[in-house]
Amino acid sequence: MGLFDGFRKKENDLKIDYSSHPFHYKFLQGENCDEIPNVYGEFGRTPTNPIPVYGPKGLIIYLNKLRTLQGQPFLFHKLTYTVTAGLTEGVDAFEIVSVDNTNWDILYFHMYHPRNSEKAPRNLTLKNDDTIFLKIPVGIGVNEFDPIFPYNIGNIADKNYGSEFNIKTVVEKFLKATTFFRTQEQTINVLHVNNIAKVFNQLVEGCSKLYPLNYFLNLLESNDLYAHVFALKCLENRASISDNALMSLARYCYKSNDNAVTELAISIIKKHYPDLHELHSHHIEYFDISPIPDMVLMLISPFYIDINEDVSFLSAVPYLKQLELHQYANYNLKNYCKNKIQEIISLNQ
Repeated sequence: MGLFDGFRKKENDLKIDYSSHPFHYKFLQGENCDEIPNVYGEFGRTPTNPIPVYGPKGLIIYLNKLRTLQGQPFLFHKLTYTVTAGLTEGVDAFEIVSVDNTNWDILYFHMYHPRNSEKAPRNLTLKNDDTIFLKIPVGIGVNEFDPIFPYNIGNIADKNYGSEFNIKTVVEKFLKATTFFRTQEQTINVLHVNNIAKVFNQLVEGCSKLYPLNYFLNLLESNDLYAHVFALKCLENRASISDNALMSLARYCYKSNDNAVTELAISIIKKHYPDLHELHSHHIEYFDISPIPDMVLMLISPFYIDINEDVSFLSAVPYLKQLELHQYANYNLKNYCKNKIQEIISLNQ
């Protein structure tokens, strides 16, 4: 059975009917418009200027029609729901990716309108013809969050729409044609979506298993703190990490000026090298309860003079950085830590 056989079979059942929907009156009372009046921000790409659509089914139909300028359709899933000042009810954030993996984006929708907008966001188009697929609320995407987007939307679609539509087979055809990994920019954009905290742990769980190790190390090179926390959480979630990756974490600690993320990086090193952790953690613990920087300096100075080069870079640098950033550190301790870090780095170039 082909994709459209299922659509034709249930076309009448799938036509939009909100007569029994508890919010039907809200859909009808909304603005009849292509763009909501008196809003600001880029159309469709900011929560303050969302795309008006006719309820959740209208939203799916709109995304079914959406195309790149080259005519490619989109896979999609819902990221989260957020409240925006000036708009009744809330706004839904959807992540989309073209089936050729060339276009990742985030679009915002406001479902409380009597019809779908006929306007497309910048650099996108809406396809309008008599294809059944463009008229019913069944598409190659879902109105819920996929932690490993787009790799599970076929299963979710089969569960939600019914296997007779063969959505899973269609989606799998696209998934086999290319590898879908978010660009670094797209990941950062996702992390900055309002209310993304609701699905943050699911996102970490999914991405930590799906994406390669270097993807997270590259995120640590960005200038975005949200990306740093996300990357570290994903690394923390992995069962194994190479020594080279742990070296990169040590370098990251050297560059970071945020004590919280430094501690998170140290916790990852501790997980994979618990014995090395024991060499250094007591200095931090001592400092936490005894704010005497000169005493800490006296304790650590002999220890770091003859320390093995490889071990020192992997384990000592993060702890030295943490001591340098410690709230009780004085000039002498800060200066010692900086110089010792530079010395260790020069030995490991």
